[in-house]
Amino acid sequence: MDSESIVAYVGIKTLQYSIKGGLASQVYLDSTFAIPIQGNKRLLVNDFRMGREGLWIVSLDALGRQTGEAKKIVPSGVNARAPQDQRYWIYRKGQGNELWRVWTSTGKEERFGKALPGQAYMRDVGNDGKEILWIRFNNRSKLVLVKNVFE
Repeated sequence: MDSESIVAYVGIKTLQYSIKGGLASQVYLDSTFAIPIQGNKRLLVNDFRMGREGLWIVSLDALGRQTGEAKKIVPSGVNARAPQDQRYWIYRKGQGNELWRVWTSTGKEERFGKALPGQAYMRDVGNDGKEILWIRFNNRSKLVLVKNVFE
């Protein structure tokens, strides 16, 4: 998370550990992976609970308590990536080739560009957002019928 602590998903909980030792503290709710972003003003929450699956933003007050309702910014099951600072997420909307960007500070969503067609998946986004690493799967195969193998 930073030079003083790490966040890990253990069992069904997100735990924050100090690199100096001591007890871990739970971050957010069970069945979620949550990391503080934007100077601890927000939590980025990957929610695994049934009916709430997806990526959410939660605003925090100065004491780290949730303020207001969580806002879903990316549905589950879509190809989505963010730069290291998590200021926005880019995702493929639906099954189409459109890329959308959603800002974690405001939840504002905007069309970002076009995705590579076919079986291509985003794997990383550069810090400036101008570079996206794509992986395209190209599975070539050949079907061969072998007759009388044991004769």
